[in-house]
Amino acid sequence: GDMIAYAEGVLKKSTVAPYTDFFAHGMGLITHEAPFLMTNHPVTYEGTYAAKPLEKNMVLSVETTMLHPTRGFIKLEDTLAVTEAGYVMFGDRGRGWN
Repeated sequence: GDMIAYAEGVLKKSTVAPYTDFFAHGMGLITHEAPFLMTNHPVTYEGTYAAKPLEKNMVLSVETTMLHPTRGFIKLEDTLAVTEAGYVMFGDRGRGWN
């Protein structure tokens, strides 16, 4: 819950907030699995884990969609693993517009 609330607060302050949405869920044997952290996604899941603490070794995906009013959209999906000290991101390099 705290992680989602923090991210929503940061997004609300952003100039791209009207065009941006995100969704967070667990990953494992399939691409969408527990923990289900949010309910605001086209594939509706109950946010059954939203108030529970994250646990070491959970793997999460944060999907971010930025919709341009006339040109389409960009979708990024970041994967991270929860650790004792916090988290480790996978594939968080190369975010520049080449």
